[in-house]
Amino acid sequence: MRIAINGLAASGKSTIAKAFARTYGIKYIDTGIISRFSAYCLTREIVDSLSGIIPLFQSDYCRYLWDGERARIYFGSKFFDRELEDPQLEEEYLRLAAEPDYFAGFKDISETVIAGVKQFIADGRNVGTTILPNADIKFYIDADVNVRAKRRMEELKKSFISRDYPQARREIIELDERDRTREIDPLRIPENAVVIDNSKMSVEDAVAEMHNALERKGISLIKQLSFSG
Repeated sequence: MRIAINGLAASGKSTIAKAFARTYGIKYIDTGIISRFSAYCLTREIVDSLSGIIPLFQSDYCRYLWDGERARIYFGSKFFDRELEDPQLEEEYLRLAAEPDYFAGFKDISETVIAGVKQFIADGRNVGTTILPNADIKFYIDADVNVRAKRRMEELKKSFISRDYPQARREIIELDERDRTREIDPLRIPENAVVIDNSKMSVEDAVAEMHNALERKGISLIKQLSFSG
């Protein structure tokens, strides 16, 4: 079972994907953290090219881990947590991903990690379009810009970054414009995706809506006590 989630910035797609993974005992794949780690390795000259990261993920030296609560990258002898939470790293990734060769490299790395997993739910800016275009089911998460601005404020607060509401709203609008107009793989609703507007939904309601969509496709998932895969 391969489930793809796409959506606008701060729409809640990652929160919903994690909750779904916990509820149904499948693995959550965060393509964002995989891409940020890849950008970290490249910009810090840990590797000479993005192609050098693929063998790392194919070995035990570098692992993507999901413990049912948190997605993490284990590299060498430590977890890369604080390093990958730096907002500047996101900007470095976006800058690199705007170049065709780098974009293809990030895509190949994400697909390498996903390839070894049988059941999962994956989310990201291009999941369901260029990554996992043939997923068993695709979702696109939407939400009102005002709701997303408040969510962005809370998200940044976790990294000890302060934003007032007008500033957060402007940033969301700018992110939307950049995502929708970027030259390579602009943000769009994946073909045949189920669109969920969670502006007024709880996370539990969104997960239930996804479950209903799966059942309409004849796919039945049983809630598990722990994740698998």
